[in-house]
Amino acid sequence: MNESSLKQLLEQANTAINERDYALAQVRYRQVLAEIPAQTQNPVIHSLRLQAWEKLGDLLYKLGNQDEALHSFRAYQQEAFTAAQKTHALVLLGNQLRHMGQLDEAMQTLQEALQLAKQTSDEVGTALAYQGIGGVHYQSGRIEESISYMEKALPGFKKVGDREQQLRTRNWQGLAYMRLGKTDLAINALTSALKLARLVDIRSTSIVLGNLGEAHQELYDMEQAL
Repeated sequence: MNESSLKQLLEQANTAINERDYALAQVRYRQVLAEIPAQTQNPVIHSLRLQAWEKLGDLLYKLGNQDEALHSFRAYQQEAFTAAQKTHALVLLGNQLRHMGQLDEAMQTLQEALQLAKQTSDEVGTALAYQGIGGVHYQSGRIEESISYMEKALPGFKKVGDREQQLRTRNWQGLAYMRLGKTDLAINALTSALKLARLVDIRSTSIVLGNLGEAHQELYDMEQAL
């Protein structure tokens, strides 16, 4: 199957997800994987295979199939060739381990990703690793450390114009500030996230609006108590 046909399968999978036909999306991702040999020497075709592993893993995670998602990300890692791909694989694995509550292993994996990203001057990989480490700190209850790492992640995302990761980072910071009771800072972070979300998609906008509403309610309750 040629590059155009493979890309068409990936697009069909993405469309299926938007239409909530998750079974069809899985079929399309697995079709891509079946059509591309793991040992392919074509870098463009190889990148499409890795995309299929990543997208399939993301979908399985969202569907609650955590072990299968981890398997997809491990497959990505085994087939990663470039330094950037290897860094990204570690980030995917680290984040999935965090989702599964394996926080020590998640932190170790993300620290490894950060080290590799810095060694290879991979700014996007560095930002993603910082973000992932911040997520582990957040889930571990180390909220101030989480905010610090999220702040370190932002410049890399801004440099490449990745609005989606910027809004995720700012949204996370907002939630962290709320946990610390720093409502004004939470509102500032979530307002920034909302501006970005409106440029990304409706779902992100809805999520951030909900969090921002909670922050404003907290601020109102505090003012009423004074």
